Amino acid sequence: MTEAISKSECKRRCQWQEELAATLVALTDSDLLALPADAETLAAIRDSRPLKGGARKRQIKYLAKLLREREVTAIHAFLEEKKGSRLRANQREHQAEHLRDTFVNAAIAAFEESRRAQIPWDGQWHSEALTVFLAAHPRLQAREIGQMAASYAQSRNRLYYRQLFRLIKAAIDLEGRA
Repeated sequence: MTEAISKSECKRRCQWQEELAATLVALTDSDLLALPADAETLAAIRDSRPLKGGARKRQIKYLAKLLREREVTAIHAFLEEKKGSRLRANQREHQAEHLRDTFVNAAIAAFEESRRAQIPWDGQWHSEALTVFLAAHPRLQAREIGQMAASYAQSRNRLYYRQLFRLIKAAIDLEGRA
């Protein structure tokens, strides 16, 4: 199943990467030497520094594109350690939003499929992302997440949507502290 991402969500994700890119361009030379990034990313950061105006904006957008293609967890951790940046906390929040949307989309797809087949829906649905997430967070119960996503799929009540986010966010925050 393909994940349904709205155009607005795609724009928000791009904007987050641009903010990260702008933060990286503002790093000092000594911080840049310790940055855990590949050579291409470091070259793009160095190329951005002397530019002004529109050229700088274009280069930052290019750097953001490079960052979207790479794993940036180490970069976020570095910035959090060096600068006390909120980027890592924001990344965890965005990850929770992404997982919530993935789970809700899977539940909605299962609900819609049962409606098309004219079969009463028992609230059961499966997602590979949920299986992976639960393996990483053994304290969570699949039934609880499944019920919240199924309740939202049936009723579209935003309360279930928010509760699911809070549950996922709490699990990710616990993982971040460990």
